[in-house]
Amino acid sequence: MEGSLAPHNIDAEEAVLGSFLIEGRKLVDFLVADDFYAEPTRLIFKACQDLKPINQITVAQKLNDIGVLGKAGGAAYLSHLISSVPTSLDCRHYAEIVKRLSQHRRLINLADKGDFDGVAKVLREANKAPDILKPKDIADELMAMMDTLKRGSRGLSWGFIDLDRITAGLYPDDLVVIGARPSVGKTHLMLQVALSIAKKGKIVLFASIEMQVRKLLERIIGMETDISIFSLRTQILDDDDWGSVANVAGKLADLPLYLLPSNRSCSNLVMNAERMKNDIGLDILMVDYLQLMSDCRNPKFGSTQSERVGYVCKVLKSIAGDLQIPVIVASQLNRNLEYRNNKRPILADLRESGDIEQDADVILFMHREELYNDEPDGILEIKQSKNRQLGEAPPIKLVWLPDKYKYANYSGLDK
Repeated sequence: MEGSLAPHNIDAEEAVLGSFLIEGRKLVDFLVADDFYAEPTRLIFKACQDLKPINQITVAQKLNDIGVLGKAGGAAYLSHLISSVPTSLDCRHYAEIVKRLSQHRRLINLADKGDFDGVAKVLREANKAPDILKPKDIADELMAMMDTLKRGSRGLSWGFIDLDRITAGLYPDDLVVIGARPSVGKTHLMLQVALSIAKKGKIVLFASIEMQVRKLLERIIGMETDISIFSLRTQILDDDDWGSVANVAGKLADLPLYLLPSNRSCSNLVMNAERMKNDIGLDILMVDYLQLMSDCRNPKFGSTQSERVGYVCKVLKSIAGDLQIPVIVASQLNRNLEYRNNKRPILADLRESGDIEQDADVILFMHREELYNDEPDGILEIKQSKNRQLGEAPPIKLVWLPDKYKYANYSGLDK
């Protein structure tokens, strides 16, 4: 693993130390120096450990006394840390990000060495109950939350009014699982949602484990131009069609939609997502699909498929928490529903359902009744079978528009 690509968040590390300097004391006690990725932040944290009070002068003096003030960025860097955060209220949040990314680095290093016992130990440590919040900490968290709400911060829209109605949108820290049998349309729906979010100026990373770039682009052209994939592949196109395709290329060049194609491991996904977040920002990660992640076939991450899928789910959930973004992942369903009269999916139909159900914050199931009868109607049902905050919800419907090659709100309002 290249050091520059190791999971880290310098902004979070600086925010923790800036909070210490503003408050005059250490505000969290679950961090250790090795949790800090950058040498300057690591050295400054060490200097803060035994200092009372903590301020720019005392920290600079301590660093100077042990001969590392220059390595720690000097007095100017300490001034930068103070200006990097307006308040110390969110210190615990930043510290939790630093801790989780430190655990990710340990996981990746242990996995690269084939030390599965070490991986299991780190995962157990990561799942320990959090430190007890004092009443003042709870009040501070509440005020920080209300401040965020006052600024109008809301979840990302799915691009479908009824999906937004049952889920309240897509929120940071949430792992959203979309389950369906093959050929129901998981990839197409996720790609359409990705385009909708990108068109609103939000940065999207779409990791396509199953489908190559060319096939994704064929679908995007269909959505954006009404040109069929058959026409594209047989080149039954007139001059206007070629012009429309060129226009799509121009639009894609300006959209913040990024593709991560081909087979991927968790460590590779973490590194790419973390690098994007640090370099240009990242608002949502979409993964198509769970069971095709290479770690689901790697015995280093569990002796059974269920254990390996559980490992991948935990990594995806950690990405959502570390980067404070929603993560949407498609999941294949087992064949059990094929033998039932009612083909609508239930939680038990998720492959390795125990692990997926445990780690997911939201679980949506897709179902097309027309696949099981001779009456095509173009209706896609989506049922919210789990939502930690909102609970279950009755199914909603989307309608397939074959001439536009995309889904629309069942009401006919395509917003």
